[in-house]
Amino acid sequence: RPELYFGPVHVFHASQQPLNIVDDHTLGWGKYARGPIHSEEVPGDHESIFQLPHVIVLAQTLQKRLDEIAHESANIVL
Repeated sequence: RPELYFGPVHVFHASQQPLNIVDDHTLGWGKYARGPIHSEEVPGDHESIFQLPHVIVLAQTLQKRLDEIAHESANIVL
């Protein structure tokens, strides 16, 4: 069984989900993550989010989040 994770989790989920999927934007991470869970919707389905044109939006969304994390980290005083 995986151990609990206490840091933030960033989940990127496809906007097109199969009809039989439970609407869980944490994609199951809620069972294991005790820190905040950030969920970002990107266009496409499970496979097409990694193909053009959807992969461009995924890359832009991921880069935006990485930039935000870097900015937040730069403001931490030790």
